[in-house]
Amino acid sequence: MVIKKINYISLVVALLMLSANEVLLPQSADNEWANMSMPNGRIIDLTCNSMGHIFVACDNGGLFRSTNSGKTWVQINKGMTSGYYSFISSIIVHENYLLAGTTNGEVFLSEDNGDNWINISKRRRYWSRICNLQVNREGHIFFTAGEYGVCCLIRDSSDWKQLEVGDNKYVTSLIINSKGDLFAGIKGGSVFRSTDNGNSWTEHEIFKVGRFSETYISDLAVNSSDYLFAAGSELGVFCSKDNGLTWKKDSIGLNVKPITSLCLDTNDNLFATTGLGIFFSSDNGSTWIKKNRKDIDLKLIKIVSSGDIIAGAPDGSVYLSKNNGEDFIPINSGLMNTKLKALAVDSKGNIFAGIVGKGVVRSEDNGYNWDEVNQGFSNYNITCLLVNSNDWIFAGTVSQLFSIYNWNVKVNYLQLPDLNNPSGGGLFCSTNRGESWTLFNKGLHHQNIQCLKMNSKGHIFAGTYMGGIYRSTNNGYEWIQLNTGRDHEIINSLEIDSNDIIYAGFAGVNPGIIKSVNNGETWEELPIEIPPNTIVTSLIAKVPFIFAGTSSGCFWSNDGGANWTKWLNDVITSMIVDKNGFLFVGTHNYGIFSNFNSKELTQRLGGLGSDPTSCFTITDDGRILAGTWSNGVFKHIEPLNSK
Repeated sequence: MVIKKINYISLVVALLMLSANEVLLPQSADNEWANMSMPNGRIIDLTCNSMGHIFVACDNGGLFRSTNSGKTWVQINKGMTSGYYSFISSIIVHENYLLAGTTNGEVFLSEDNGDNWINISKRRRYWSRICNLQVNREGHIFFTAGEYGVCCLIRDSSDWKQLEVGDNKYVTSLIINSKGDLFAGIKGGSVFRSTDNGNSWTEHEIFKVGRFSETYISDLAVNSSDYLFAAGSELGVFCSKDNGLTWKKDSIGLNVKPITSLCLDTNDNLFATTGLGIFFSSDNGSTWIKKNRKDIDLKLIKIVSSGDIIAGAPDGSVYLSKNNGEDFIPINSGLMNTKLKALAVDSKGNIFAGIVGKGVVRSEDNGYNWDEVNQGFSNYNITCLLVNSNDWIFAGTVSQLFSIYNWNVKVNYLQLPDLNNPSGGGLFCSTNRGESWTLFNKGLHHQNIQCLKMNSKGHIFAGTYMGGIYRSTNNGYEWIQLNTGRDHEIINSLEIDSNDIIYAGFAGVNPGIIKSVNNGETWEELPIEIPPNTIVTSLIAKVPFIFAGTSSGCFWSNDGGANWTKWLNDVITSMIVDKNGFLFVGTHNYGIFSNFNSKELTQRLGGLGSDPTSCFTITDDGRILAGTWSNGVFKHIEPLNSK
């Protein structure tokens, strides 16, 4: 108990030292957070180095590395300052360094396995997206830029040279053979060859296309004999054994389209990805056999140094095969393309994540793997999760979600239900670790559930949209509506302190916080001045302190809510206090703040990335878990109960 008192005093001192606009706080050391799962996003590119480390670029701005075959992932964006709306569009390994191109037309270099990056293309030109990075023998860097053809960065230079391919052809793929010849596939049926580093090009037609055809050269590959392979997106795989002069297509057995990517292993075996998985050829593309036993839509493929195959899918999944493509296992399962809204942990250590539009997923191995547990759900818009003393899991849902705006910034994780459907959500309960769910809506007339909380007696309180607060005294079987007043009908957050005093944040033209000292029978409004139309996103109550996170900043009181001070002008997305009394605050723009192991609040950004934090929970071993809006779940590396 002494530890808690010391930490709360330190927290108040830290808050008093800050003005309402202060954001330049001390920062924590690197690698304080570890990503427990591969993040959200369509897989844009992937590669691997000679040590078998896997690198994956996603369209949400993230670049991630796994050094253990996908069991854990670390975000490696340090030094990449290409802008919030930019993401990695191409990544390659060359010799002992990494190159990454962005959609802002910049190229970054890392010489330490991705830990740090420097911009080597500071004179960015007018093209926007860098794809198909290649490096020749002289160290010159080439990439495709769509309608701008092929571009080259001369070694030891920071300026780009545009290389026009044909009559301003739209270039879709690029490869370099052992002689240094460049080959550029275009939107159409031709490959262009250059033997002078792109200064001049010769066209070699592979197949004819109609005027309105969407067929293009989706990928190029070259084997150890300099045989060239071209994937015609809708027409199969073509081979040239004379440096691109003539092309032949057999493709017997390859009757699936489109062909999206090509890859060669160390034995020159050829692999092609399709909507049904991977096809394999050991005779330079003449005949093909399907490798994977189960159909999987795959878009990208790379061969790891060990001979294992990694492949990316359009839904954001990354797969690994250890038997030459016969079987693929997901190595980032459970949290792809997710918008995490809630986290909870039961007494057995099982982690549950509530996802907007996708229901609930569960991890039984500390976040390494995730499984959907949605049997019985009729609504997948999860807003909140609660676990009671019997390990029953309660999931609140709303009818429909849409984004709201704050300070002209889109705040995706602050959600409101469908205004025209006030009763389309509901409360679901699982008594068997999420294996099945039952709707618990008896007496719950307003079924857009926005928050859940439980007191020391096991009574459950549900904050609703347009219905105020409901209470259940029998594990959710039956509900009664509490009279919170007409001005307090939109409840976005709930908190219950150690004395069972209930606090509720309400939205509206004049938002605020209400308090009940008698189990919700009567309510009083606290004297807090919150800007109009602000949402109270989260509440923390640790006697005598109250912290109110809102869409316009964080407010705190050290006298039970009689007086308030504002700190930090940013959207506060979530808050939690750990078992030792340390406060963690998630924000939209500045990451996570905490006074963990410190006498002052600091930004805890190491390994976390820039994605907004949407929810917190604590594991059975005392670790903080932070759910993000796009990048999955992060675990605080040091267990909190070790202090």
